[in-house]
Amino acid sequence: MAKDKRNGKKKATEGESAYDVLYHSRDYIGHARKRFNIDLWSYVFDAWMNRASERYLYALFGYVGVNLCNTIEPPNFPEVTIAFTPQGLLGPRKPPAGETVVQAPVTDEFGRPVRPFPEQYPDFLRALISAVESEGQVKSIHQIVDIWEIKDHNISADWNTPEAHESAWRAMTNSRTLDQVYIQAMAAFAHNPEWEKIYHTLIVGIYFSQFVFDRPQGTELDRPLSPIHVHNNMLPKARQAALDRLNDRIAQYQARTPPSIEYFNQPVLTFGLGQKASMDSPKQDVSLSPQFLYALRLPLKQYKGCKFQQSWFSPSPKKPKPVATTILDDPQEVIYKVLIENEVKTLQVYLNEYNNSPPSTAGNTTATSGGYVPSRHIQMQVEQSPLWRRLHRVIKQRIMAMKGWPATERKLMWDRMRRTMMKLTLTRIQNSTMCNILGKPAACEQAIGGVELAASSLKAGSQPLVLAPNRLQLEAE
Repeated sequence: MAKDKRNGKKKATEGESAYDVLYHSRDYIGHARKRFNIDLWSYVFDAWMNRASERYLYALFGYVGVNLCNTIEPPNFPEVTIAFTPQGLLGPRKPPAGETVVQAPVTDEFGRPVRPFPEQYPDFLRALISAVESEGQVKSIHQIVDIWEIKDHNISADWNTPEAHESAWRAMTNSRTLDQVYIQAMAAFAHNPEWEKIYHTLIVGIYFSQFVFDRPQGTELDRPLSPIHVHNNMLPKARQAALDRLNDRIAQYQARTPPSIEYFNQPVLTFGLGQKASMDSPKQDVSLSPQFLYALRLPLKQYKGCKFQQSWFSPSPKKPKPVATTILDDPQEVIYKVLIENEVKTLQVYLNEYNNSPPSTAGNTTATSGGYVPSRHIQMQVEQSPLWRRLHRVIKQRIMAMKGWPATERKLMWDRMRRTMMKLTLTRIQNSTMCNILGKPAACEQAIGGVELAASSLKAGSQPLVLAPNRLQLEAE
């Protein structure tokens, strides 16, 4: 490699490529597509081998996000730069030492101060960061690009198979996952009044969905909704207040606006042609899929003047068609049902149940027994009992330790027994005067104690342990 005496820079000699020049220069960092894809597979392979935990996916998508941001020059650069931040806070930021920030305290629906909650910390977010001087003070301003939330995909099928693609679809429509996505977007709107649109990328293993939230017109809670407890042992005034809160909660869910969908359950990666569908290979030819590349560029269109270095991150000018699965359900309808319709139906069932069950009168702690059905709240109280947990643990250990049974049959046996135990416990509660066990641990312990009689043979390791699962269920009942 020759040296240009006029400017002190190295220039390519015959047989050397431009990449060779960059590689030996201290002014540039050369990164070839081939090297990127080799490293990409190393991260994918490591995440696959440790797929029981989502944390190994952080290295994969952190690698993608950092390299991607290096190809983007935001408007007004260098005053404005782009950052890829792990665990970025969507809520109010704590002031540094020596400074105070006058702002309204963050409170829950009862006016009690609360700390930031997990939904305010997505796994990653991209934001434009700038230093702005206002009224003699310099402030750091964040403008959102998009949010990335990552979930593990712990399945036995290879990730690059149709079975995995369908499994990711089900994981992305999980109610807890979608509720987390929704709360993250609402937290971003609540604490950043200048943000009008939120792009949210949900990732399950090596599949992704991209949602777009517009700022809601009404007031949205920026945190998970707290449970509402209603039971017959309440005095009429307190019970009516709880029922009113149930009605308000139904109205809150009905006021939700589901996000629009740019892509749903699409592959992050494209695997080389002619390769075996195996994730256990130490070497695979992989690259980022055209759908993922297009989704990565889309949020930046709201910021006019962005410049992009031409690279393997450059997307197709036209939106790539989604990769189809055998699941034909409309994801937009499914999301509406999960975020709104199902929640409203569940709360209405609770509301009807409590309205049809008269409250106790003052001085009477025994609930009426006409047609009372223990609610989910009572079941939760049972599950939190130390006696139930001990019984749960002992019986599960006995069943899982059985020899000569396939693991799947042992799991089915335990699942049946667990449901039977809960059914017996709730039946015992229903048929006694212990309908008002909420907040009464002693009564709860007494009710659960009856289940030990049905399950004692399992605890003692006697004959029912060697019977077929259906016979075991009959013995327990």
